[in-house]
Amino acid sequence: MIGSILLSVVKTSPLLPDPATSPAADADRGSPQNSEDVRPGRKKKASGWRGFLLIVASLVGLGVAANYLAHDEVAKIASLMARGVAAITESGAAPAAPDGIEHAPDVPIPAPIPVPESEPALDLVQTRIDAVRAFDEASRLGARGDLARAAAALEAWVGAHASHPERPGMERQIARWRAAEQVFPQLLRQPAAIVGARIPVRNTTGVIVRVADGKIICQGQAQFGVVEFPVDPSSLSEAARLPLLQRADAASQTLLAPAWLAAQGNFPGALSLLRADSPASQEMRRGIEEAEALAKDARILAALDEVRSAIARQAFADAALRLDEAMAANPGHAFLTKAYAAAITAWRAQIASAPAAAAGTLPAPPAPGDSYPGLPVFTLSTAVAVGSADEKRLALAAQWAAATGEWSRHFAALQSALIAAANQGPFLQHPQNLDRILEQASPRLALEQARFIKASGAGVLAEFCQEPANREFINWLLIHPKILAALNDTIQPQDKVRDALLQWRVIWNDDPDNREKLASLAIACALVFDNPVRINPEVFGTGAQSEARTSANAGGSLEAGALDRFRFYRDSAKKGALRTVPSEMAPWELVWVVDAPVPESELVWAQKHVNYARRSWSEAYGHIRYRMDRATQGTNPYQAYTLAEIEKQGGICGDQSYFAAMSAKANGIPAMIISGQGDRGGHVWFGYSLGRNEWNLTTGRYADNYAAGSTRDPQTGRVLKEFELRQLTDPARRTSGYEKSEGLLAFVSLLTDPSQRVLATLACDAALRDAPKNYKAWTIKLGYLADARVPSAEWLRESARMRATFREFSDLVQEIDKREADYLAASGDPEAARKQVRLQTARMERKDQSRTDLILDSVFREVDLAEQAGDTAAVTRIFREALRTKGGEMTGFRAIADHYYEWAKKHGEAPEVVRDLISSFDRTHPEPTDDVFAMGAYRAILARLTALAAEQGLDRQQHTLERREAKLGERQDKLGKSQSKGADR
Repeated sequence: MIGSILLSVVKTSPLLPDPATSPAADADRGSPQNSEDVRPGRKKKASGWRGFLLIVASLVGLGVAANYLAHDEVAKIASLMARGVAAITESGAAPAAPDGIEHAPDVPIPAPIPVPESEPALDLVQTRIDAVRAFDEASRLGARGDLARAAAALEAWVGAHASHPERPGMERQIARWRAAEQVFPQLLRQPAAIVGARIPVRNTTGVIVRVADGKIICQGQAQFGVVEFPVDPSSLSEAARLPLLQRADAASQTLLAPAWLAAQGNFPGALSLLRADSPASQEMRRGIEEAEALAKDARILAALDEVRSAIARQAFADAALRLDEAMAANPGHAFLTKAYAAAITAWRAQIASAPAAAAGTLPAPPAPGDSYPGLPVFTLSTAVAVGSADEKRLALAAQWAAATGEWSRHFAALQSALIAAANQGPFLQHPQNLDRILEQASPRLALEQARFIKASGAGVLAEFCQEPANREFINWLLIHPKILAALNDTIQPQDKVRDALLQWRVIWNDDPDNREKLASLAIACALVFDNPVRINPEVFGTGAQSEARTSANAGGSLEAGALDRFRFYRDSAKKGALRTVPSEMAPWELVWVVDAPVPESELVWAQKHVNYARRSWSEAYGHIRYRMDRATQGTNPYQAYTLAEIEKQGGICGDQSYFAAMSAKANGIPAMIISGQGDRGGHVWFGYSLGRNEWNLTTGRYADNYAAGSTRDPQTGRVLKEFELRQLTDPARRTSGYEKSEGLLAFVSLLTDPSQRVLATLACDAALRDAPKNYKAWTIKLGYLADARVPSAEWLRESARMRATFREFSDLVQEIDKREADYLAASGDPEAARKQVRLQTARMERKDQSRTDLILDSVFREVDLAEQAGDTAAVTRIFREALRTKGGEMTGFRAIADHYYEWAKKHGEAPEVVRDLISSFDRTHPEPTDDVFAMGAYRAILARLTALAAEQGLDRQQHTLERREAKLGERQDKLGKSQSKGADR
């Protein structure tokens, strides 16, 4: 299909020679000596370009060049292209982005670099640049799956450049996108190939049972029973789409999967699927290679744009580094050697003539009579054998701080020494300095000591080290860089550092043999149990027989403490009773293991009686039978709330999740209980670690439109949203690049003086290169750009890059969107902010319709901006549109109703709005008749509307709603009792 479209494009292109033309005439017109400039105002012989395009066509394998390759002159052109095809690339300028392009359409494109009249080769490069920039703008849409808008954007460019020499290539790309648009319609025409497939959808797993009305009909587990739900293929994630396309390809020998991957810019993935050597596969391979070449050229332009931006910000070290990387990665490329040659020369001159960065202050030697031993000077030289002497001096300085309480002085000395090391030599050396600070033992230990002091607080450490035993522990800690780094990576601002250090010191004293081997376990226990966790014996039925120790001042209640938990998991690991190896786990993982607020007897029971493979622990959830009487009648079937009783008696979703999570923790598997609100009320599920860098966070998360779940951070007690869990468990965070990125940000945190902003920017950009998905690094970078008051267009361009990086994290995309709107509003352009929020809302609706919470968050931000502008009519319109699009969901309606009503009260429109809400609810929500959970959710909305009507004195509406709610309650109770019969068996 794609091949036929491309063949048609080539045959009908007005830039190609007429096949009826004589070979001799073609050869004459195709001679490179006769080829002329294509700029306005100069004549051009079309045949030279025809020859050029024929060679391009032959290179991408379109199969039509055979009619023209017989003549010697065309062969000469091919030879020239083989020697200098790099000249067919680009330079600097680009047309305005077509409407609808997401990433900052206002961003200015660098002006074209002047092309001397005597160098027509540069014109070839410039035309390539024009096309590549247009391709890059459109392909950003394609990468997000919006192929129709990507094709339309490029079509707009082609329409405005009818005689552009790169037009055929752009038309081929449009054809590829248009063909990829038909991939899923084709998939739906082959239902037999996909029926029976299991796919992740709506935060659960569904089984495809049929295709109907252009939708995939999936079957999945709901809170009570199995339900069917339609799914639009365009809303599926890549993880769900790709296996379906591959199944269809295997069944009918099509190429849907590679076509779809290539259309989104995943060229390696697309090529890896083209294993067959059929003509169709060969043709698609050539097309993918052509698109990949365009994408590579786009990356070069992006790198050059970044160099230009860094020069403008006077971040010369960063500019030099980026320029060197671009030159090394693309040697001899025409963009670099021709189109941008003059600019690169000018940039090099600016970099060379830039003033030297301010040198860091070397640590001052101790004054006569001063007991502070001072710090080593970090030369960062690899030629000199340094290390042990410097580390001893660092240890002595830390010991002095512990003995005197002068932690602030030690921190200032560490800060000065590290900054001085980073600023050694010319600024072109500074990136190398940063790498060596992280790689060499002594400066890295100094950095970790500085991080520890900053996180703990000088005052806290001074007070803690007054005790000799504590001081001994701290002196040990500060000479073990890996253990200190593990603590620094785990500790959070909300932690009670002094209490946690005290608990760790107790463990450290209790088990000298495992101080280093089980340091991660000790850190996790100390941070979770910085204060012992009380356990109510009446709940667990343990009384005074529990293995958990009894606190004399806790009214006889039981406590789980750091030392007891450490001993339990240490001993369990020694006996082989765990499914994991604690010594191989990071503290942040173990935090989700040791935190179970249960007596030790519960953990021992789970080790003996709950036996699943680690990867199959989700079976523990379904192992607990569901009890409708507990869900609808509030029955408590347990003599005591223990795992054994739950297994024996059964329970509801909360009990299922509790059993699964606690039994996983007992066996050393990180796990958490997650809860959320759906269309039929609240629900609870659980997540756990399948293996190293692999998590399942959706066991029991049924298809009931749960927008976002949350859990409790066992370390700090704060609420964690699902997106934070996804970030925390993202495999990208477990790479060496991410570790290095975090080290660079730790160094950035020491650069508090504005005079060090250039060095801080350099370190931040290096952190992003090592780990592009480091969210903290992105926020720091955007903050620096805002401080520098760069033009809004440049700031928005960087923000768009950040959004593209985190596009699979809808919640993070929402946070980025908020920052953009706030930035525009703060810059004095509230109307631009409103427009931006409208675009963001529409983008979120296209991206993830299931995230009603995020879509409505954007709606409410638009309301706030309209209200600030005094546009009351716009506010009303926005709320009513939200009711129309999202009011059909229970959770969505409740959120809209609350916000709409609060706004109406402030503006004297509350009675009318309450009537509007009642009417809207009745139109969009039929009263449920056979689902007790849906009835409960429906009654909750009726009760809320009743309260609003009563508050506004709408007596008739209030009484009507009360009667409806009471009648529905009677039916719900009757149905619940009927469905609960036999639940105790």
